[in-house]
Amino acid sequence: MSKFKNFLKHIFGLRTLKTAVATTLSIYIAELLGMNNPILAGISAVVSMTSSVFDSYKVSVNRMISTIMGAALAVLFQYFGIKSMIAMFFGIIFIINVCNFFNWKKSISLSCIVFVVIMLYKPRLATDPNYIMYSFFRVTDTAIGLVIGFLINYFIAPPSRPNFLLNTYKKSLEEFENSFQLLLASSPNIKVENLIDDINEINTELKSIKNDKKLFMNREIKISDISTINYDFYSAFGLITQIADTENIPNVSQENLELIQKYFGNSLVVIPTCKDEEYYMAFNYYLTELLETFFKLRTNISNFEKNLGN
Repeated sequence: MSKFKNFLKHIFGLRTLKTAVATTLSIYIAELLGMNNPILAGISAVVSMTSSVFDSYKVSVNRMISTIMGAALAVLFQYFGIKSMIAMFFGIIFIINVCNFFNWKKSISLSCIVFVVIMLYKPRLATDPNYIMYSFFRVTDTAIGLVIGFLINYFIAPPSRPNFLLNTYKKSLEEFENSFQLLLASSPNIKVENLIDDINEINTELKSIKNDKKLFMNREIKISDISTINYDFYSAFGLITQIADTENIPNVSQENLELIQKYFGNSLVVIPTCKDEEYYMAFNYYLTELLETFFKLRTNISNFEKNLGN
């Protein structure tokens, strides 16, 4: 039974359902408004569904601007009777370069689609709209899809960036702890690049939360609390890499052994590789700082989870 539930959860995931609702609703509304070809409304709704509310907003705005640009260029070509494949070729190149210049890379496909659709339009009946009205309809289609997609993403179970950040914190702390244990065991298998990836992922989540706050999301989250946890991760990273760079592990002081026992709940394997007395004191000083940082991280992440009500 549980496997079947997991299967249904996988097939009918929240984002999947939201995308399906946004697409269907966009096409339905476009048809109600008399759009005779609401395909672009459905396409726009699909592409506006992102994992962040702010990203959804920003992408929708950029795609709307780039769509108007693509439509305007197609209207210009139609007006002067420039409808050849060569014109299409250079028009697409122009759109791609403009989108790249303004960093609208996610808008390229939709803008090019609108441009091509309008360039290929040929009224067949006297009742068919001219190319200017047709362009207006296609831009309106796109706007309907983008607006509906954004509103669905904003109001219906919006992506929970704080929960994503919490999961990132837990995963990162576990990797930092594993690196610490490998460090004491004089293991060469410490992968600093994994810790760098963790730091980058944490920064990305923080940026997403800050951006979502601009749209009045995540009001219960204090950026100062997140910044404190992030700072502790930076400190832990610096201490781990500093100790690892020496490639020498002296004996661990009794005080640090007790801290290790208290934090991990058991003694760790420590394999000393040098007996330098001066380095022994410096090493244990940094080790104490690192362990105290771990304690702070564990406490602050736990408090962060409680504040989320998890």
